Amino acid sequence: MKFAPDLDRKTAIEPTFPSLGFFVNPYKGKDDEQGIRKLATWTGLGLYTGSFVGLSDVLCRTQPATYTGSAARIASIAVPAALMGAAFGTTTLVAASVRGKSDPYNHMLGGCAAGAVLGARMKSVKMGTGMCLGLGAVAFVTRGLEMEGNLQFIPKGYEDGLIAGPGLWNWDRSFDPFRKEPNRNIDK
Repeated sequence: MKFAPDLDRKTAIEPTFPSLGFFVNPYKGKDDEQGIRKLATWTGLGLYTGSFVGLSDVLCRTQPATYTGSAARIASIAVPAALMGAAFGTTTLVAASVRGKSDPYNHMLGGCAAGAVLGARMKSVKMGTGMCLGLGAVAFVTRGLEMEGNLQFIPKGYEDGLIAGPGLWNWDRSFDPFRKEPNRNIDK
């Protein structure tokens, strides 16, 4: 049984983003195509990530006494994360439009802008510089690997889906040393 029988190998290993109407795969196509949609996607990914981190912080670390305090804490993390996504998307789009190229340097500049937003939020030049270098490097490498076709979100060997692939998701996998092997000659 295949996980996705109607997809060919190229489609199965392509990074997939959930279909949310207006949002698009930000790595598909040139950097300056579908600018508003890619900007909305990066901002939405930042908001989603910030909301998750904020909720984790509220549940595990700060544990405010009121719902208002919880909402304020989540917003204090989610809004800067959304602004980081917006800065990344805007800078990448503007750099691609001005330079006329679609290469990893645009994403490096976007990562640097996102790091600068975090540094401004934390009121720290050291934090902004460090995050500019760190996020810029990660964005540069990610875009470079994606352009070469080496960035895969599905590991090799799982192109047909997790059910057909080897390992933990396979139906006959067991860690019981006394388990007998299943009869593989069912058709005979």
